[in-house]
Amino acid sequence: MSDEQDNIPQAHVSKTRVWGIVAITLGIAAHILIILFSLDLFAIPAGTHVRAMHWAYAVFMISTGAFFAVEPISIIAVIWGKPRTLGIIGMALGFTTFLFCAFILYLAAAVKGFVLAE
Repeated sequence: MSDEQDNIPQAHVSKTRVWGIVAITLGIAAHILIILFSLDLFAIPAGTHVRAMHWAYAVFMISTGAFFAVEPISIIAVIWGKPRTLGIIGMALGFTTFLFCAFILYLAAAVKGFVLAE
């Protein structure tokens, strides 16, 4: 029995984990990019009326790109990967970029005290 287990190619096991690791890495990179684009919001003086259209476009493009890049890789990781949790974590990171953008915007507005124009 132990001889049969020793014959399992280790390269196949490591290749299945790669998809989950790539999905998580891309998801984290998207969140970091959103933070970097959002740092300017924390420099706005209190009481200023802000209509952050350029910021909204930039984070929308990052979020959309992350969604379309991470989700297919996460699905592959869930189907083929041995630890399916890597794929599920990557899938969650791909979905949460849109929510993370809204969180950062409202956090900056609450901390700095500027007014979001509608």
